Amino acid sequence: MSATIKSKVCTYFHTSKGCKNGDSCSFSHNKIEPEPPDSNSCTFGDSCTISICKKNHPSDEAQLRKKIAKSVTERKKSAEAIQSLQTNNNSLEARNLALQNEINFLRNEILAKENECLKRELHEKKSASKL
Repeated sequence: MSATIKSKVCTYFHTSKGCKNGDSCSFSHNKIEPEPPDSNSCTFGDSCTISICKKNHPSDEAQLRKKIAKSVTERKKSAEAIQSLQTNNNSLEARNLALQNEINFLRNEILAKENECLKRELHEKKSASKL
């Protein structure tokens, strides 16, 4: 026989007459005890059969701790990946800057050679016109 989860508490069970349906009642007969106002733990723990119970149960807390631990681990991995990408990006930016500097140096070399050639041609033209 499978256990049925009863989502609502029987309104008659806690009265002076009690519930006439007994165990065959389709509502829960769990006794709900008052808890301190700062407590979020369910009185019944993992044996709670109230499916709409808003309180914490030990198994819920364990699952929540696992989820938090997993989330923290994933965030650390993400932060490490971001740091690695930033390091790679900085390295690529430095390499790009070095290449741009090299290109500028080579352009200046080419311009200087072209300038020398033009001066030589101009000097040769002046020398040829004097003759």
